[in-house]
Amino acid sequence: MSKGTNDKDRINRLLKKFGVHFSSKTYRNIRTFLEMYREIRRDLKNIPKSVGDAVIRKSAPELFRAMSEAEDISRGRVGDFVEELMSYGWLENYIEATLDEVRSFSLDGETYYKILTGLYLGEKTYDASIVEEDTGYCHSTFQNKKRHAVMLFGVLFWKRMLDHWDNSIVEMEKIERQEGRDGSLAERRRSEEDRRSGVRDRRKGDRRVLGDRRMAPSGCL
Repeated sequence: MSKGTNDKDRINRLLKKFGVHFSSKTYRNIRTFLEMYREIRRDLKNIPKSVGDAVIRKSAPELFRAMSEAEDISRGRVGDFVEELMSYGWLENYIEATLDEVRSFSLDGETYYKILTGLYLGEKTYDASIVEEDTGYCHSTFQNKKRHAVMLFGVLFWKRMLDHWDNSIVEMEKIERQEGRDGSLAERRRSEEDRRSGVRDRRKGDRRVLGDRRMAPSGCL
């Protein structure tokens, strides 16, 4: 990975690919998930586990709907989501696999990993000032790296959930329409799938696709 690689741009492309906006609200929602996991995981670590992926297939569309709403997802709602995933024994494996991807993402992957485990996901977590000092960055640079780390973790975790959501593109568009959105997040995913499979983009030549018609309303996901 070259030193000139812009991680922000790469993360933004991933977010678009998997139906998410690079926004302050998205950042806050992912951060809330990490904070709630940090708060409740020790209490739930030894609870009896069920089997199967039914909880993920159910939770993925529910989570997308919550993220599509104008307001931030409440801490209580996020906590319920964390508890549900933990009850099926999926969350720890998902987090471990996602952290592996974060670590190998770029030259800064090790820094992102250190921030995520130090603040939220490690067996022992620390105050931000301690993690910041450990990275060796000044405060403003640390905050920037932290934002990238949180957003990267969120989209890679979401990508894993999508693997269990059958017919996700169609259902995502339906949810967007129900929430008063324009369906552009699902359309981006459809375009990406078409591109990867070699299907010609039937919308080619319709310049409105890349114009204002595709813009998401303010405050959305």
